[in-house]
Amino acid sequence: MKNNKIKRCTGKLGCGKIKEANQFNFANRTTGRLKDQCRECCRRIQKEKTLKKQEEFKKEHGIIEGTDLCLTCNEVKSISEFKTAKKIKRGYERICKKCNNLKNKITYYEDIDKTREKNRKYNKKHRQKPGVKENNKQLSKQYFLDHPNYQSEWEKDHRKERRQKDIKYAKEHPDKMREKSRKRRAKKQEVNENFTIQDEQFVYNLFNNECFNCKNKENLGIDHVRPLSKGNALTIKNACVLCRSCNASKGDNEPEEFYSEFKLIELIDILNSINKDISKEADILVEIINEQICQDTLIQNLEVKEN
Repeated sequence: MKNNKIKRCTGKLGCGKIKEANQFNFANRTTGRLKDQCRECCRRIQKEKTLKKQEEFKKEHGIIEGTDLCLTCNEVKSISEFKTAKKIKRGYERICKKCNNLKNKITYYEDIDKTREKNRKYNKKHRQKPGVKENNKQLSKQYFLDHPNYQSEWEKDHRKERRQKDIKYAKEHPDKMREKSRKRRAKKQEVNENFTIQDEQFVYNLFNNECFNCKNKENLGIDHVRPLSKGNALTIKNACVLCRSCNASKGDNEPEEFYSEFKLIELIDILNSINKDISKEADILVEIINEQICQDTLIQNLEVKEN
Protein backbone atom coordinates (compact mmCIF):
# COMPACT_ATOMS: atom_id res chain seq x y z
CA MET A 1 0.00 0.00 0.00
CA LYS A 2 2.99 2.36 0.03
CA ASN A 3 3.01 3.10 -3.70
CA ASN A 4 -0.79 2.93 -4.22
CA LYS A 5 -2.54 6.26 -4.58
CA ILE A 6 -5.95 4.90 -3.55
CA LYS A 7 -7.09 3.47 -0.20
CA ARG A 8 -10.34 2.33 1.41
CA CYS A 9 -11.52 3.82 4.71
CA THR A 10 -11.90 0.76 6.98
CA GLY A 11 -12.62 0.08 10.63
CA LYS A 12 -15.81 -0.05 12.74
CA LEU A 13 -16.32 3.71 12.60
CA GLY A 14 -15.02 4.21 9.05
CA CYS A 15 -17.17 5.26 6.11
CA GLY A 16 -15.97 2.39 3.82
CA LYS A 17 -15.41 4.66 0.83
CA ILE A 18 -12.42 4.48 -1.54
CA LYS A 19 -10.47 7.73 -1.44
CA GLU A 20 -7.12 9.15 -2.48
CA ALA A 21 -4.09 8.64 -0.23
CA ASN A 22 -3.85 12.42 0.33
CA GLN A 23 -7.06 12.26 2.38
CA PHE A 24 -5.47 9.93 5.00
CA ASN A 25 -3.10 10.91 7.82
CA PHE A 26 0.17 9.07 8.49
CA ALA A 27 0.24 6.48 11.27
CA ASN A 28 4.04 6.22 10.96
CA ARG A 29 6.03 8.62 8.79
CA THR A 30 9.23 6.52 8.70
CA THR A 31 7.49 3.49 7.21
CA GLY A 32 4.91 5.56 5.32
CA ARG A 33 1.99 3.59 6.78
CA LEU A 34 -1.39 5.37 6.64
CA LYS A 35 -4.25 5.28 9.16
CA ASP A 36 -7.27 3.04 8.57
CA GLN A 37 -9.78 5.93 8.76
CA CYS A 38 -9.78 9.02 6.53
CA ARG A 39 -9.42 12.55 7.91
CA GLU A 40 -13.16 13.26 7.88
CA CYS A 41 -13.92 10.11 9.88
CA CYS A 42 -11.11 10.88 12.34
CA ARG A 43 -12.54 14.36 12.96
CA ARG A 44 -16.05 12.94 13.38
CA ILE A 45 -14.85 10.31 15.87
CA GLN A 46 -12.94 12.92 17.86
CA LYS A 47 -16.00 15.20 18.04
CA GLU A 48 -18.18 12.34 19.29
CA LYS A 49 -15.66 11.53 22.02
CA THR A 50 -15.47 15.15 23.20
CA LEU A 51 -19.29 15.42 23.28
CA LYS A 52 -19.53 12.27 25.41
CA LYS A 53 -16.93 13.62 27.83
CA GLN A 54 -18.78 16.94 28.09
CA GLU A 55 -22.09 15.19 28.83
CA GLU A 56 -20.49 13.02 31.52
CA PHE A 57 -18.84 16.09 33.07
CA LYS A 58 -22.18 17.96 33.14
CA LYS A 59 -23.96 15.01 34.80
CA GLU A 60 -21.29 14.71 37.50
CA HIS A 61 -21.43 18.43 38.44
CA GLY A 62 -25.17 19.00 37.82
CA ILE A 63 -24.77 21.60 35.07
CA ILE A 64 -28.02 22.66 33.36
CA GLU A 65 -28.64 24.86 30.29
CA GLY A 66 -27.83 28.50 31.06
CA THR A 67 -25.30 27.54 33.74
CA ASP A 68 -21.63 26.56 33.87
CA LEU A 69 -18.92 25.56 36.35
CA CYS A 70 -16.33 28.06 37.57
CA LEU A 71 -12.87 26.46 37.44
CA THR A 72 -11.54 28.37 40.48
CA CYS A 73 -14.35 28.16 43.05
CA ASN A 74 -15.91 24.93 41.57
CA GLU A 75 -19.46 26.32 41.86
CA VAL A 76 -22.23 26.06 39.26
CA LYS A 77 -23.40 29.58 38.36
CA SER A 78 -25.52 31.26 35.69
CA ILE A 79 -23.81 32.44 32.50
CA SER A 80 -24.57 36.09 33.39
CA GLU A 81 -22.11 35.78 36.32
CA PHE A 82 -19.23 34.99 33.93
CA LYS A 83 -17.12 37.53 32.06
CA THR A 84 -17.94 37.85 28.36
CA ALA A 85 -15.31 37.00 25.72
CA LYS A 86 -16.16 37.56 22.05
CA LYS A 87 -13.07 35.79 20.71
CA ILE A 88 -14.04 32.45 22.33
CA LYS A 89 -16.73 30.29 20.66
CA ARG A 90 -18.42 29.80 24.02
CA GLY A 91 -18.87 33.58 24.37
CA TYR A 92 -17.69 33.76 27.98
CA GLU A 93 -14.72 32.77 30.15
CA ARG A 94 -14.62 29.76 32.49
CA ILE A 95 -13.83 31.96 35.53
CA CYS A 96 -16.68 33.87 37.20
CA LYS A 97 -16.58 37.62 37.76
CA LYS A 98 -15.95 37.37 41.53
CA CYS A 99 -12.95 35.06 41.14
CA ASN A 100 -11.59 37.19 38.29
CA ASN A 101 -11.81 40.34 40.43
CA LEU A 102 -10.03 38.63 43.33
CA LYS A 103 -7.31 37.40 40.97
CA ASN A 104 -6.79 40.90 39.58
CA LYS A 105 -6.57 42.39 43.09
CA ILE A 106 -3.96 39.83 44.16
CA THR A 107 -1.81 40.46 41.08
CA TYR A 108 -2.15 44.22 41.55
CA TYR A 109 -1.04 44.22 45.20
CA GLU A 110 1.77 41.70 44.64
CA ASP A 111 3.56 43.88 42.03
CA ILE A 112 2.14 47.39 42.39
CA ASP A 113 5.10 49.10 40.72
CA LYS A 114 4.95 46.89 37.61
CA THR A 115 1.21 47.35 37.15
CA ARG A 116 1.50 51.12 37.54
CA GLU A 117 4.30 51.27 34.96
CA LYS A 118 2.19 49.24 32.50
CA ASN A 119 -0.76 51.57 33.00
CA ARG A 120 1.43 54.64 32.42
CA LYS A 121 2.88 53.22 29.19
CA TYR A 122 -0.59 52.29 27.95
CA ASN A 123 -1.96 55.76 28.71
CA LYS A 124 0.93 57.42 26.87
CA LYS A 125 0.40 55.32 23.73
CA HIS A 126 -3.40 55.58 23.66
CA ARG A 127 -3.77 59.16 24.83
CA GLN A 128 -6.19 61.15 22.69
CA LYS A 129 -4.97 64.29 20.98
CA PRO A 130 -6.45 67.62 22.15
CA GLY A 131 -9.64 68.59 20.37
CA VAL A 132 -10.55 65.10 19.13
CA LYS A 133 -13.67 64.71 21.29
CA GLU A 134 -14.95 68.17 20.38
CA ASN A 135 -14.51 67.48 16.66
CA ASN A 136 -16.37 64.16 16.97
CA LYS A 137 -19.29 65.85 18.73
CA GLN A 138 -19.53 68.54 16.07
CA LEU A 139 -19.44 65.94 13.28
CA SER A 140 -22.22 63.87 14.90
CA LYS A 141 -24.41 66.97 15.36
CA GLN A 142 -23.86 68.01 11.75
CA TYR A 143 -24.74 64.50 10.52
CA PHE A 144 -28.09 64.51 12.34
CA LEU A 145 -28.86 67.99 11.00
CA ASP A 146 -28.15 66.81 7.45
CA HIS A 147 -30.20 63.60 7.96
CA PRO A 148 -33.27 64.52 10.09
CA ASN A 149 -35.20 61.32 9.19
CA TYR A 150 -32.33 58.97 10.10
CA GLN A 151 -33.75 57.82 13.45
CA SER A 152 -37.28 57.20 12.15
CA GLU A 153 -35.95 55.21 9.17
CA TRP A 154 -33.69 53.14 11.43
CA GLU A 155 -36.62 52.32 13.76
CA LYS A 156 -38.75 51.16 10.82
CA ASP A 157 -35.99 48.87 9.54
CA HIS A 158 -35.15 47.45 13.00
CA ARG A 159 -38.58 47.39 14.63
CA LYS A 160 -38.66 43.65 15.32
CA GLU A 161 -35.13 43.57 16.78
CA ARG A 162 -35.86 46.49 19.07
CA ARG A 163 -39.13 44.91 20.21
CA GLN A 164 -37.38 41.63 21.07
CA LYS A 165 -34.69 43.50 23.04
CA ASP A 166 -37.35 45.40 25.01
CA ILE A 167 -39.20 42.18 25.87
CA LYS A 168 -35.96 40.49 26.95
CA TYR A 169 -34.98 43.48 29.13
CA ALA A 170 -38.43 43.55 30.76
CA LYS A 171 -38.18 39.84 31.66
CA GLU A 172 -34.65 40.17 33.09
CA HIS A 173 -35.32 43.45 35.02
CA PRO A 174 -38.92 43.42 36.34
CA ASP A 175 -38.01 45.68 39.29
CA LYS A 176 -36.76 48.47 37.02
CA MET A 177 -39.85 48.20 34.82
CA ARG A 178 -42.12 48.63 37.85
CA GLU A 179 -40.13 51.67 38.92
CA LYS A 180 -40.42 53.13 35.42
CA SER A 181 -44.18 52.61 35.30
CA ARG A 182 -44.61 54.30 38.69
CA LYS A 183 -42.68 57.37 37.51
CA ARG A 184 -44.75 57.52 34.32
CA ARG A 185 -48.03 57.42 36.27
CA ALA A 186 -46.83 60.10 38.69
CA LYS A 187 -45.69 62.32 35.82
CA LYS A 188 -49.19 62.21 34.30
CA GLN A 189 -50.63 63.42 37.62
CA GLU A 190 -47.89 66.12 37.83
CA VAL A 191 -46.47 64.64 41.05
CA ASN A 192 -42.76 64.39 41.89
CA GLU A 193 -42.14 60.78 42.93
CA ASN A 194 -38.88 58.91 43.61
CA PHE A 195 -39.74 55.45 44.94
CA THR A 196 -36.69 53.23 44.30
CA ILE A 197 -36.25 49.44 44.22
CA GLN A 198 -34.63 49.54 47.68
CA ASP A 199 -37.70 51.32 49.07
CA GLU A 200 -39.90 48.64 47.52
CA GLN A 201 -37.93 45.84 49.24
CA PHE A 202 -38.08 47.74 52.54
CA VAL A 203 -41.89 48.02 52.35
CA TYR A 204 -42.30 44.31 51.52
CA ASN A 205 -40.17 43.37 54.54
CA LEU A 206 -42.11 45.82 56.70
CA PHE A 207 -45.42 44.08 55.90
CA ASN A 208 -43.88 40.54 56.09
CA ASN A 209 -44.42 39.89 52.34
CA GLU A 210 -48.19 39.49 52.67
CA CYS A 211 -51.34 41.49 51.96
CA PHE A 212 -52.15 43.87 54.77
CA ASN A 213 -55.92 43.43 54.35
CA CYS A 214 -56.49 39.69 53.71
CA LYS A 215 -53.02 38.21 54.58
CA ASN A 216 -52.67 36.67 51.11
CA LYS A 217 -49.12 35.92 49.87
CA GLU A 218 -49.77 35.76 46.09
CA ASN A 219 -50.12 38.50 43.43
CA LEU A 220 -48.76 41.17 45.75
CA GLY A 221 -48.13 44.79 44.87
CA ILE A 222 -47.46 48.15 46.48
CA ASP A 223 -50.39 50.53 46.84
CA HIS A 224 -50.69 54.20 47.84
CA VAL A 225 -52.19 54.67 51.28
CA ARG A 226 -53.37 58.13 50.19
CA PRO A 227 -54.29 57.93 46.46
CA LEU A 228 -52.10 59.29 43.69
CA SER A 229 -55.09 60.81 41.89
CA LYS A 230 -55.39 63.34 44.74
CA GLY A 231 -51.75 64.47 44.50
CA ASN A 232 -50.12 62.11 47.01
CA ALA A 233 -46.71 60.77 45.96
CA LEU A 234 -45.57 57.23 46.81
CA THR A 235 -43.12 57.25 49.72
CA ILE A 236 -42.13 54.82 52.46
CA LYS A 237 -44.73 56.35 54.79
CA ASN A 238 -47.43 56.38 52.08
CA ALA A 239 -46.97 52.76 50.88
CA CYS A 240 -48.79 49.57 51.76
CA VAL A 241 -48.67 45.97 50.46
CA LEU A 242 -51.94 44.68 48.99
CA CYS A 243 -52.93 41.79 46.76
CA ARG A 244 -54.45 42.37 43.33
CA SER A 245 -58.10 41.92 44.41
CA CYS A 246 -57.79 44.19 47.47
CA ASN A 247 -55.97 46.85 45.46
CA ALA A 248 -58.72 46.80 42.81
CA SER A 249 -61.48 47.06 45.41
CA LYS A 250 -59.74 49.97 47.20
CA GLY A 251 -59.31 52.01 44.00
CA ASP A 252 -59.07 55.77 44.63
CA ASN A 253 -60.69 55.61 48.06
CA GLU A 254 -59.10 57.07 51.16
CA PRO A 255 -57.91 54.62 53.84
CA GLU A 256 -60.70 55.77 56.21
CA GLU A 257 -63.30 54.74 53.61
CA PHE A 258 -61.81 51.30 52.85
CA TYR A 259 -60.21 49.92 56.06
CA SER A 260 -61.95 49.18 59.32
CA GLU A 261 -61.04 51.05 62.52
CA PHE A 262 -58.93 48.16 63.81
CA LYS A 263 -56.99 47.94 60.50
CA LEU A 264 -56.47 51.71 60.47
CA ILE A 265 -54.89 51.66 63.93
CA GLU A 266 -52.65 48.74 62.93
CA LEU A 267 -51.55 50.54 59.74
CA ILE A 268 -50.75 53.75 61.63
CA ASP A 269 -48.62 51.80 64.12
CA ILE A 270 -46.66 50.11 61.30
CA LEU A 271 -46.02 53.40 59.50
CA ASN A 272 -44.94 55.14 62.72
CA SER A 273 -42.38 52.36 63.39
CA ILE A 274 -40.48 53.17 60.17
CA ASN A 275 -38.16 55.73 61.75
CA LYS A 276 -37.05 53.19 64.37
CA ASP A 277 -36.30 50.56 61.71
CA ILE A 278 -34.32 53.08 59.65
CA SER A 279 -32.24 54.06 62.69
CA LYS A 280 -31.37 50.38 63.31
CA GLU A 281 -30.32 49.92 59.66
CA ALA A 282 -28.26 53.09 59.84
CA ASP A 283 -26.36 51.75 62.87
CA ILE A 284 -25.59 48.51 60.99
CA LEU A 285 -24.36 50.46 57.96
CA VAL A 286 -22.08 52.57 60.16
CA GLU A 287 -20.49 49.40 61.58
CA ILE A 288 -19.89 48.00 58.06
CA ILE A 289 -18.35 51.28 56.87
CA ASN A 290 -16.04 51.40 59.90
CA GLU A 291 -14.81 47.85 59.15
CA GLN A 292 -14.10 48.80 55.52
CA ILE A 293 -12.17 51.90 56.64
CA CYS A 294 -10.02 49.74 58.95
CA GLN A 295 -9.23 47.36 56.08
CA ASP A 296 -8.31 50.26 53.77
CA THR A 297 -5.97 51.74 56.38
CA LEU A 298 -4.22 48.38 56.82
CA ILE A 299 -3.66 48.11 53.06
CA GLN A 300 -2.29 51.66 52.92
CA ASN A 301 0.11 50.93 55.79
CA LEU A 302 1.36 47.81 53.99
CA GLU A 303 1.96 49.83 50.81
CA VAL A 304 3.93 52.43 52.77
CA LYS A 305 6.11 49.75 54.37
CA GLU A 306 6.84 48.14 50.97
CA ASN A 307 7.87 51.51 49.48
